[in-house]
Amino acid sequence: MKMKETVLRGCMGAALTLLFSGGVQAAATYCDVAGSPNPDGLKYTDMTYNSANANDCYGVVAGNEPNVSGDLTTGFNNLNLTWGTNWQFLAKDDIDTAGSGTGTFGGINFTLSSTAGTSGSWTLTGVDINGAGTSPDLPLFFDFVGMLKGSNSYALYLFDDVKFDGNDGGSWTISFLNNGGQIPDLSHLNLYIREGDDPGQEIPEPGTLALLGLGLIGISTLRRRKNN
Repeated sequence: MKMKETVLRGCMGAALTLLFSGGVQAAATYCDVAGSPNPDGLKYTDMTYNSANANDCYGVVAGNEPNVSGDLTTGFNNLNLTWGTNWQFLAKDDIDTAGSGTGTFGGINFTLSSTAGTSGSWTLTGVDINGAGTSPDLPLFFDFVGMLKGSNSYALYLFDDVKFDGNDGGSWTISFLNNGGQIPDLSHLNLYIREGDDPGQEIPEPGTLALLGLGLIGISTLRRRKNN
């Protein structure tokens, strides 16, 4: 009995140590959950693009970036995020390695760079390789997901239908803790991309069109009454 009590107390002590040292990590959760803040402290303001906050965030996820046999695109899509699929890995800026990450998507050559520390800035530049007057021409609209990797975990930030002019970027802040209960420095920043929509050119949903039609009918009826 004494041996069992000793083992039990030892296990409880280890669990408490992990809990108060930041070693126990909640299950990865979205930020966009009404009335329920992210349990690991992630916020929309942790990452910005052209001074605008992220539309949503997800984490914290233990381990390295998702991949399938080294394929970061397939690995990311296999996360089955509520943000949909068709994402492509674009570029990785590794703080520990000189130089910046590069990638190509939609006829644009991108270059990604970021600063080191627990917070900083990131820059994304792009060159249209199709030539002037040949589609696509900048600016273009894309969806981005930024991945902040620090220590043994990462967090994801969604930017939906954002305008890319060729020289953009934003800020980032790591708000989650490592196993020692400290905010880790950035290990690297990954960027995933897919085609976006121009918010000014989106086709209204059927329900919106129906309401618009009813409004026009109402205006027409009022005009007829006034004329009678």
